Amino acid sequence: MFANLLLDQLIPNVKIHQTVYDVLNVIHRDLLYVLPVVDSENKLVGIVKEAQLLDAYNENDFIENYIIPVIPVSFDEHIFNILKNKNLKDLSICPVIDMNGQYIGCISSQSIVYFLSQNKYIQEAGGIIVMEIKIIDYSLTELSRLVESNHANILQVFTSEANHPENMIVSLSIDKDDLKEVIATFERFEYQIMAVFQSANLENDYQERYESLMMYLNI
Repeated sequence: MFANLLLDQLIPNVKIHQTVYDVLNVIHRDLLYVLPVVDSENKLVGIVKEAQLLDAYNENDFIENYIIPVIPVSFDEHIFNILKNKNLKDLSICPVIDMNGQYIGCISSQSIVYFLSQNKYIQEAGGIIVMEIKIIDYSLTELSRLVESNHANILQVFTSEANHPENMIVSLSIDKDDLKEVIATFERFEYQIMAVFQSANLENDYQERYESLMMYLNI
């Protein structure tokens, strides 16, 4: 889960000696609003935004007059640090350089989502339990113990802020389709379940609809 594995191959770079007109054509062609800029040695010099180029007085100006400096990330930066990167939050792209300082590509919000979606544990069959827990009570070891006591395992853990500042939202991806027993265990230990997503619910729903249809046809 390093930067060089997250590159968005659909984001081109432009050269510092190109004109505003040329770069706007690239932006409009690829439906982008920000692009990385490199020099003749393929070193990153910054980014340009569509809005600034549209305000240019002369479309034949070189884009070097409109470059915004940004701090790139290293090719071996971990995805967790990339997600905290200000460039990705403000610009939706994050330029990446190799060990020699050469520009190698950009990470986008879309490329991160795509990479995570290819994770085999995300694609694994199973269900999800979402609960709200006091921050001081959070223990992944304890949650794992309760899940494993029902012959299941936690595949992924996602945490987020809760409305109450002392609490946190914890989403557990579990390798079991029917989560009734796991839910009962959590409730027995007074965990607050907010939502459950499981294929068993869908199967039961389809079965109930099918039985209702058969009863209707027999009338």
